Amino acid sequence: MNTGKLGIDMIAGLTIFMLSFIFIAQYIPSIFAVEGMTSLQPVAYRTAAILIKDTGYWTNGSANGTDWWNHTGSIRIGLAKHPRSEINKSKYNILSTFRIQKLAEFYKNSGYYEVQKALGLYSPQRSYEYNISIRQLSSSYATYNEQPVLLIGKPVPASNVAKFERYIVYDNLTSFSISGRIGPETNVTDFNINPPVGAFVIIVDGIDNLTNPNFWLKVWLNGNKVIDVSGNDTLSVFDLTDEVNSYSSVNVKVDAHNIRGIIISTNAGSFVGGRIVARLVVTVW
Repeated sequence: MNTGKLGIDMIAGLTIFMLSFIFIAQYIPSIFAVEGMTSLQPVAYRTAAILIKDTGYWTNGSANGTDWWNHTGSIRIGLAKHPRSEINKSKYNILSTFRIQKLAEFYKNSGYYEVQKALGLYSPQRSYEYNISIRQLSSSYATYNEQPVLLIGKPVPASNVAKFERYIVYDNLTSFSISGRIGPETNVTDFNINPPVGAFVIIVDGIDNLTNPNFWLKVWLNGNKVIDVSGNDTLSVFDLTDEVNSYSSVNVKVDAHNIRGIIISTNAGSFVGGRIVARLVVTVW
């Protein structure tokens, strides 16, 4: 009997192992992707991991901090919103839009080689060239005001490179977006958009006058009414990205009453699971 149990245990263990292996093999590429020369892949991975998981650090021997953009010398660049010690997994891969902007400024003001050193890509024995960008879920660069949200480094060669990609989310829905507030009084917003956009979303998160049962949301795209809701149906998220992108140009009219919310139009990423999602792409050679 014990022998039989051992055999079943072994079979069960092997089955679990194989299922786990298949699961990992299938889903890891959806979390990150590595391309290019094998010898360079660890460098690309390490660089991306530091940017995503670390808030950054500086020290002068007697003091230290995380506002690395205000210092030179012994610094480590990081873009994470939360420190590595964070144990809440829902906060992983969240990038600080403030730190992203500071990296772009640091690169512009301090130059290519200061960033290279701060990322650990330079030493007397070996240095690595780099290109770092944030892209939409498509191949397009994530942009704000028609400029890349983050694009630093040299042009990427056609061969002998390693590329690592990781899905990220921004810490602030309205950063890198043209956004507006809704409510509390009758509020009519009228503006124009030039598609395509990464996301166009209206989020209604509250009612301003609980004693007044009259609250509604109406939205028109080029004169065509696409949303007409009232009461509890108003408290929702309305993703109009596909509708907006079906036009070559769009006039948007929003009529809201007694509700609170935001309107987000962005090319910095896509709206997924209540957040703006994009990809960090690190290439080294």
